[in-house]
This record gives sequence, C-alpha cells and structure tokens, in this order.
Amino acid sequence: MDQGNQLFTLALGLVPPWAVDVVRFTVEEKRLDLYVNFSRGSHFPCPVCGQDCPVHDTQEKVWRATLLKAWLENARTSDLPPIVRVAYTIMNHWDGVLRWFESQITNGILEGFNSLIQSAKAKARGYRTHKNFINMAYLILGKLDLRLPT
Repeated sequence: MDQGNQLFTLALGLVPPWAVDVVRFTVEEKRLDLYVNFSRGSHFPCPVCGQDCPVHDTQEKVWRATLLKAWLENARTSDLPPIVRVAYTIMNHWDGVLRWFESQITNGILEGFNSLIQSAKAKARGYRTHKNFINMAYLILGKLDLRLPT
C-alpha cells in the first residue's frame, strides 16, 4: 500500500481487513474517487448467524448519498423557493431516492398498470362483484390474445 492510500485509510478510520485500494483525483471534474477494498481471503460476520464467513461475491458501490446530502444542505439554505421545495421533497423520500441509485427501477410500470385498471373500471361502470373486477384486471394486464383462430 502506498503512502497516499495509507493516509486515506487512516483518515477514514478504516480497520483491517478494510483499506483504501485506489485513489484517483481528476482536476477537470473536481472529483476524488476512493476505492475501498478488503484483503483477499477475508472473512466477515454473517448477518444472520454471526459466524465468520468467506466472501463469495462483491459489488462496486458509489457513495452517492454523501454527495446528495452535501447538495441538500446547500439547497435548503438557498434563497430559491423552488430549490428549497425540491430539497425537502428529496429529504421526505430519502429511502426511495437512494434505492433508485441501487436498482434503477421506478414505479412507472405500476402507474401504467393502475391506468389500465382505472380505464377498465370506467368502461364497465362497476362490476357486480369484486371477484369479477379482479378477473377483468387479470385479463387486461395479462395481455392475452383472445382472438378466435381463423
């Protein structure tokens, strides 16, 4: 480990097996990237049973939350009411915003399903039973081809 990596490891308070592996700074982007890694063959406590277990796979993570929090602090204290509203909206939906960074999945598909169900409900002007309504939702959302063979 070179001195720069060792300095960042100490500054972040990392303890073995964790250490800063790579440090990249780009002046043009005003960006500092730190890659934290662990020694090969390290064991970590299992979240379920607590026993030390080997690592089978890893996934690179980006600390976007830290950057977003810094932006939110600046946005909340700005004198621009729309920016302040956006900051408070993000804070109120914090878990969902961070989850999007991990999964990149939105609720757009669910909104589309809801739209189809609402249009079916409007077309029928009510169903005799809840069971009939649920069956109609399955038929519409299932996109079944109910045409007779020719």
